[in-house]
Amino acid sequence: MNKMKPTTSIKRFRAGTCALLLGIACASSASAATSYFDTVNETGSASDFNSVPIAYSNPTATGPLPIETVQIANDNGFLYVGITFTSAVNGDSLSDTGQLTMALDNDANTATGFNTFSAGVVGSEVGFGFDYPFQQTSGNYNTGVDGITAYGGVFSSTLNYTPYNQSTTFEEFSLSLADTYTVGGTTYAVLPNSSFALAFYDSNGTADSDFTGALDYSLAVPEPGTLSLLFSGLVVALVLAYRRLGSAI
Repeated sequence: MNKMKPTTSIKRFRAGTCALLLGIACASSASAATSYFDTVNETGSASDFNSVPIAYSNPTATGPLPIETVQIANDNGFLYVGITFTSAVNGDSLSDTGQLTMALDNDANTATGFNTFSAGVVGSEVGFGFDYPFQQTSGNYNTGVDGITAYGGVFSSTLNYTPYNQSTTFEEFSLSLADTYTVGGTTYAVLPNSSFALAFYDSNGTADSDFTGALDYSLAVPEPGTLSLLFSGLVVALVLAYRRLGSAI
């Protein structure tokens, strides 16, 4: 049995709001199940992800980490993930003393990074023990390059979970697309590429029962229709402003 060492959790930042432009709300649109543009309003409810496609499904999941579905989306600032469980769990403290852990294969290359559970399906460069970030390399689950800068670590930010440290059947989090970490004076992007893979697992579990495998994802951009809508709103606002200025002269 290949065990993963649990990590310590640190609570950090609250982020992720829907932007407004001239009174027009940001619209969402889908291009594929593995690439979906949306700004998720994180309230801790599964309804936050109603429009987001399901990237992983296991309706008969059991055990300490019974992941039923995973949904993934992004906007221009954040990556959003929603996870549904078949029964209530506390991802920060599972019944087997493990944690809900995310592997981030940020170059979508199984030949680099840590080979999670030696399954050969994900090569993780960055791991998150619940919301605790750490660097991973080939053969090294945690290189010791970890933690967030606010607590003496090297990562600029980490996962923002809602709800936090509670028993729940639904967990969601956001990750800043601008997140970085610094090693030996050199700063690296947590998400340096637009295409990557995510995997979720019980840090004290096994590959055959507590592992989603690799979920490939590509960062989405607004569809042309959405951009046209926002641009049209800007043009209308400028015209109205020009007319008001003209009438005031």
